[in-house]
Amino acid sequence: MSTYGRVMTAPLKPRPGLAARAATAATAVVSAPMFPAFAALGRRRGARPLHPRGVLSEATLHVEDDGSSGVPVLDTPGEHPCVVRVSRGVGRPTGRLDIPGLAIRFPGAGPEGRDADLLLAATGLGPVSRHFLALRHRADDGPVTTLWPCLTAAGPTMIAAHPLGPVDEADPRGARYALGWARSRGEWHRVGVLTLGEPRPDDLRFDSVEHPLCGTRQYPWVEAARLPAYAGARAGGPTGPSTPR
Repeated sequence: MSTYGRVMTAPLKPRPGLAARAATAATAVVSAPMFPAFAALGRRRGARPLHPRGVLSEATLHVEDDGSSGVPVLDTPGEHPCVVRVSRGVGRPTGRLDIPGLAIRFPGAGPEGRDADLLLAATGLGPVSRHFLALRHRADDGPVTTLWPCLTAAGPTMIAAHPLGPVDEADPRGARYALGWARSRGEWHRVGVLTLGEPRPDDLRFDSVEHPLCGTRQYPWVEAARLPAYAGARAGGPTGPSTPR
């Protein structure tokens, strides 16, 4: 069992009620057209249909204290090496409106010691605005979040990163983000600081559904919304072991 796996002791027991089942069905209907849409976009671009422009960097997450997020890598003090991709959702040049994104890979932080991915996109931080994407000119104009909560033993949990200074999207080394978590609509709790280091070849694909953080699980309605887009992107873009980002 991995270090992160030993931290989690309480089982995950989702209890979908009528509202959750209705949300799952509605999301599946709405997201069904995403497959052909993203497949077509991938064929047209011959690359990632989402977040095609990005820079991959070595990074370190410094977790400051013991936490209670329910996500072991966020609750374990110390230095956690990771890889971070700073990107733009549509791929427009810096300075033009787009949806900035941040993808983080934590080696060994998934179930059974597998690597785990965390995907964040520009949103607000308010109880409602955190669930809506936001257009921004630059990556350092505001926070990025998971948009939707994941399920943990401690409850529904969202994760956010807020830039602590300028972020050069062409060369983000030295960029720093404050990382934090919140319950679905609750207050935010700081975890620590994510610091980007040296750039590396942009050769990774990220998928938070297939590669979850240990201690987390996607809600069925989140999977219903994301999987068609991921599958469509894989069908249209270049083949590979992972996903469109």
